[in-house]
Amino acid sequence: MLKLDENTRFSEIWEAEEFREFRDYFIVNMDLLNDPNFGRTLGEIDTDSWSMKGLIKGLLRLQEMIRRGHHMIPISTEEERAKDPLFEKTGFLYFPSDDPAADTKPYIMVVPGGAYTNVWNLTEGYPVAAHFNELGYHAFIMSYRVNNVNAKIFPEGGLMPRPLDDLAQAFKIIRERKAEFRVDPDKYLITGFSAGGSLVSLWCDTRHGYPCYGIPKPQAVFPVYPVVSWRQLAEVRNYDGFSMATIGLTLKEAAESDWNAEDNVQGFPPAYIVLTADDDLVPPEQSKVLARALDAAGIPNVLEIGEKGGHGFAEGWKADTCGWIERAAAFAEKA
Repeated sequence: MLKLDENTRFSEIWEAEEFREFRDYFIVNMDLLNDPNFGRTLGEIDTDSWSMKGLIKGLLRLQEMIRRGHHMIPISTEEERAKDPLFEKTGFLYFPSDDPAADTKPYIMVVPGGAYTNVWNLTEGYPVAAHFNELGYHAFIMSYRVNNVNAKIFPEGGLMPRPLDDLAQAFKIIRERKAEFRVDPDKYLITGFSAGGSLVSLWCDTRHGYPCYGIPKPQAVFPVYPVVSWRQLAEVRNYDGFSMATIGLTLKEAAESDWNAEDNVQGFPPAYIVLTADDDLVPPEQSKVLARALDAAGIPNVLEIGEKGGHGFAEGWKADTCGWIERAAAFAEKA
């Protein structure tokens, strides 16, 4: 198998036969061959959101899963894929922990972000799941339907609720295969990043999420730099394109719709919310809106705001939030 360290070029990873099945899932819908990072070493692409330590950790764990014979688990049938091309790069990947105690703990569903146009498994999926594995949790990494900008595929009426449907289908498959995965399907945690943070917040939203699909409530949710409030976005800039592509509404219409997660928190599980104050992509006020709504509803929550780290810090090695995964896990165990 390919040696992975700071001197490994990303092009070597892409071209390695062992990663062939997974490379189109590294960052769904992104042309990585023409990305400036393609020819660089992992050490050279060590940025705020592309943490060298995280990349190596995640890819090493993926490499171990490949060695054990793991594959992407589809959430759609061939007939469904023929009808909806957005299903092409969907499914989930199982990262079991090597800790025997994981069989008795809740598992965690990891939902990477990407503005509902990409799914950043490479930075917000594999490393995060590997980190939770080390803490003794079985993990699943979700690749859900997103708008395909490259192919100009935008579902009429907006993308939603397709990603929620995909998440529900993954949970149903996990229930059907619970013995194989060594999990209790009624006991799970869920975490999501950016658009993934939006998705997990909607999953916990009583109008759109788990109650609508007959799935049990998560024991805890960890939204990380999430997008949760169209109402708040409408106050800061014009996001009409994003709201139309996501829910089929202008931003003004979205602000008055039932797609604002803070309006539907009555059934939320305990929440550990993580962000940094210098996030220049998703306004920090998004997380604060959610925390205030949870406080008003009497739902236990923690709002952790690091000073620096920007957007996309994932497991947080290079951010002031470093260690958030341990703190969130401890919070969930006490919730």
